[in-house]
Amino acid sequence: MIFDDFYAKKVIALDSACELGAVDGVYIDDNDFVFAGLCVTGKESFILDIADIAGKDNYITVCDKDALKPIEESLIKVSLGQKVLTRAGRELGTVRDIVIGRKYIKLMLEEESLAPYKISAASNDYLIVNLRAAKPTICADVTEDESKETELAYSEPDKDIFEDFHISSGDDATPKAQFEEFVVTAAAPLHYPSDSETTSAPDYSFLLGRKVEREISDLTRTFSIAVGTIITDKVLAHAKRAGKIVDLAINSSKL
Repeated sequence: MIFDDFYAKKVIALDSACELGAVDGVYIDDNDFVFAGLCVTGKESFILDIADIAGKDNYITVCDKDALKPIEESLIKVSLGQKVLTRAGRELGTVRDIVIGRKYIKLMLEEESLAPYKISAASNDYLIVNLRAAKPTICADVTEDESKETELAYSEPDKDIFEDFHISSGDDATPKAQFEEFVVTAAAPLHYPSDSETTSAPDYSFLLGRKVEREISDLTRTFSIAVGTIITDKVLAHAKRAGKIVDLAINSSKL
């Protein structure tokens, strides 16, 4: 997974169509140095678990504002554009992107990569690193081949890894487990589960009874939902088959 795919995108709640903030960084757990979540900043900063994301096209969508959680003290914030300095004051470069996997996270500078366990301090503008820091035993060993495979898998532009994973806020056990296995397992091929593999259907019931405020259609207009339509189970099923659930949520309102 490449952080640049998320950076600066606004986060929208599907139940209220409200803007919750924009993604401006990632959080790393300073105990085991793995990816903890995305930083979403509006009036305040919050952490967003990847498993709570419903869509990530032009905007990032979540079921509701409860997807954003308070930030714990044991987290390090890293963002694009931070300058990386050694403790001696030597500049190593600027963070250009961040590669995220289940077993590791890697900061990409102009000419090299940096392991997060070397970070000793962080601010909005700078990262201070200790190049002599020993790798903690808690950090999983990841081979170079695993790192390359994960980076390639997460950078394929034609695969929308969030297409069928609109996480339900009412039941996060099965969907969340499926999402984590599908999205962030290092060195595993991308896998789209069949209907028989899915044990819990996404819940879009919060859309029922809402009124469509703007026409929703595809480019060929073979699919269309008119302005003023009241959302029923049949309309939901129709929108789901066409891949227009997010459009339906954003372009509808409560009566």
